[in-house]
Amino acid sequence: MTNLQFQKALRLVKKTGKGMIIMDEGTDSAFVLTSIEEYESEAINSRPIATSPKQPGIWDVMPEAGEEGETWDMNDLSVEEKGDLERQYKAFVEKNSQETEVTSEIQTEKKDEKKAMNDEDFGEEEFYLEPVD
Repeated sequence: MTNLQFQKALRLVKKTGKGMIIMDEGTDSAFVLTSIEEYESEAINSRPIATSPKQPGIWDVMPEAGEEGETWDMNDLSVEEKGDLERQYKAFVEKNSQETEVTSEIQTEKKDEKKAMNDEDFGEEEFYLEPVD
C-alpha cells in the first residue's frame, strides 16, 4: 500500500466513522484501520468479565431441594446492589418487551392470514347443491 493509498483510506475512515480492513501485499496479513476512540471502545467492551473467587456461582448459593432458603429485603441492599439490580431489571424488561412485540406482530399476521384465507375460501360444503330429479 502506498502512502497515497493509506492517506485516502485514513480520510475515508475519518469521514465514515467506520473501520476498514487493509491488506499487506507483502505478507497477505489483514489489519483493521479504525479511530482510536472506536478501538478503545471495542477493547473495553470485548474484555471478558472475570469472576472473582470471592463471588460464588448461583449453584453454590442455591439451597438443596426441601431446605429452607434465605430471603432478602430491598432495604438491606447497598446502593451499588440496588443500582445493579435496577440495571438488570431494565435490561430484562427491554429484552422481553421486544420479544413480546415481535410475538404479538407474528400472531396478528397469522390471524390476518387465516381471516384472509377464510374470506377467500368459501368452503365447498357450504355451497354444494344436490341435483333434483
